[in-house]
Amino acid sequence: MRDLVAAMINESSTNVARMDAINNNATPEIKEQLKEGNLGITAAYEAAKLDEDEQKEIAEKAAAGENVRAKEIAEKVAEKKAGDDYETPHPESITSLCYSCQKYKDCNVKTGTCQKCDQYINKAEAEKTDEQRYSEEQDAIDRQTKKNCRSGQTQKNGASAKRGEYRA
Repeated sequence: MRDLVAAMINESSTNVARMDAINNNATPEIKEQLKEGNLGITAAYEAAKLDEDEQKEIAEKAAAGENVRAKEIAEKVAEKKAGDDYETPHPESITSLCYSCQKYKDCNVKTGTCQKCDQYINKAEAEKTDEQRYSEEQDAIDRQTKKNCRSGQTQKNGASAKRGEYRA
């Protein structure tokens, strides 16, 4: 659909997506500066990712004739997004783990080819209840006990045969 709209208005599909994000997230001040030509599409798009106060500050600078660059706004967005406790994941590509990761919604790297990621948390494991974990532990104990019983019975039969006894 985006490609169709882009073709109709003779714009790139990327710019159509940016315009949609600006329309949905930018303050009226940012939209006005875009309309007046004081901000470019990319700068307005990046500004729309910030909170209202920061958007108003950027709009005021643009209205005052200052050169507001998209790159500077993007750096500000990245700083905000990163925060003090956020670590950017570093996936190694091959086949994707992303879709089974608990952090999928918050990840900024999402890819269909991730094989290893330093931020990966198996969603299925993380969301297990205590009862499920207990049941799995008991199953593992049962398997090990069964294995031990089999090997113990084999050893007994082997020892009986060595002594010349025969069991029927």
